Amino acid sequence: MALPKKNSRKIVVNDITYRYVVSGNDGYINLIIELEENNKQRLIVSFGYMEASYFLPGTTLPKTEITPATVEKVITRALKNGWKPNVKAKQLSISNSELLEKILS
Repeated sequence: MALPKKNSRKIVVNDITYRYVVSGNDGYINLIIELEENNKQRLIVSFGYMEASYFLPGTTLPKTEITPATVEKVITRALKNGWKPNVKAKQLSISNSELLEKILS
């Protein structure tokens, strides 16, 4: 099931359009990303509020703020590390700090 257009945001990375939604949930931030059209594999990144610094190390942004620049960095690094949003597969979920650090390094 695709993300609803009404409550999601659009971002273009390398001329490909994605949709994403960010939500806080019981001490975690969930970032859900998928292709706008013909999505086959959804990316879900869940991390504690204090782990957001993995995305933009060295910045002065509050650690709980997920900006379009953060989303772009997540997409770019996930693609480099094997995420294939146009290939039918189970959703790719990254939820612990060690895995998150590995895919984003």
